[in-house]
Amino acid sequence: KGINQCETGNKNCNEKVEAMCKGYDFLIFSDILYEARPFIKANCKAKIILHLTRPYDDFVPDGERVSFTKLLNKAIASDKVLMVVPFKGYFYDACERGVYCTKYVEVRSSTYSPNIKNSYVKTLVDTKPNANETMAVFNRYNQEKLLIEQFKKLGIDYEILDYDYGGPEVLSKYKAVVHLPYTPSPFSLMENICNEVVVYVPTREFLQELNEKYPGKFEMSNYLRYLDLRKDQLSMIFECYDSYLAPHLIYFTSWKDLALKLKKLTYESRKNMVLRNREFSYYQQHLNAYYWKTMLGYGSEDVQHIIQHDDIPYCQQLTKDERTQIRNRQRRIEIAGRKKKKPIKKNYANQLS
Repeated sequence: KGINQCETGNKNCNEKVEAMCKGYDFLIFSDILYEARPFIKANCKAKIILHLTRPYDDFVPDGERVSFTKLLNKAIASDKVLMVVPFKGYFYDACERGVYCTKYVEVRSSTYSPNIKNSYVKTLVDTKPNANETMAVFNRYNQEKLLIEQFKKLGIDYEILDYDYGGPEVLSKYKAVVHLPYTPSPFSLMENICNEVVVYVPTREFLQELNEKYPGKFEMSNYLRYLDLRKDQLSMIFECYDSYLAPHLIYFTSWKDLALKLKKLTYESRKNMVLRNREFSYYQQHLNAYYWKTMLGYGSEDVQHIIQHDDIPYCQQLTKDERTQIRNRQRRIEIAGRKKKKPIKKNYANQLS
């Protein structure tokens, strides 16, 4: 506690950092990377793992953002830290703002739901036997208020849940939920998919359309600008559009399309989707365990086997269309070169002079 506020010459703080560096083999900093600052500066024996789950400079004082970015880049370049990211989209934002990481481990969010102890689940089962025909929705942000308005217009049954709702254990009792993206890779998305919650997501095009129609309604913070990216890059930013998760989500192209697909979601089709997602959950649990065991030295393989290497920083990489254009242009040059006539062999009078 308070270690991230260390000042130069603070003996007590330095002693705490030194003790932790010597007392542990690994130091894992998740969520708030700024807390790792004194440990990166110290000659730390322990391996530092930075788990990037939000903007890298959250909680960094305004006057230290530039110096912290430089410190982070230096630590990454010298392999002083190992970067772990749940979804590669987080690197795009960090890269645009000056953090260049080309070596990392991609470990998806945990499949386990939070163990929230409350009586709401039992009350729900006892008092609302038809909850499985009702949509669950929250009423915290502007985008959720917009969702409630559409449910009313379309005659879709819904229930507004309290903030302390009990996690996926409660949501799974309802017919489904609608996920409106608000950050690249929220933990709740994987938790819901892997714990019997059916999740509907607007397509990228429909999300762009909604953002244009209702400016300022979407709680996407500094990620809002990514809605204007080209289609193939947009899928890189928000995990709900990633092909890895696409088979476990249901996409809708309009509000009417959502209403139609909800009507088609029968008990049997819902059951089949839950079973498919459960199999995916088991696979993901083992995969996540393999990555973390390997990183912490408990696996049978060296950590180098799971580290991904990019030639250039993520935000500087070409899109699929750009790579195709370059390849086609190169092919045209090669074809044109092959069609050129060979030079005529002709002797000139002054050739040997």
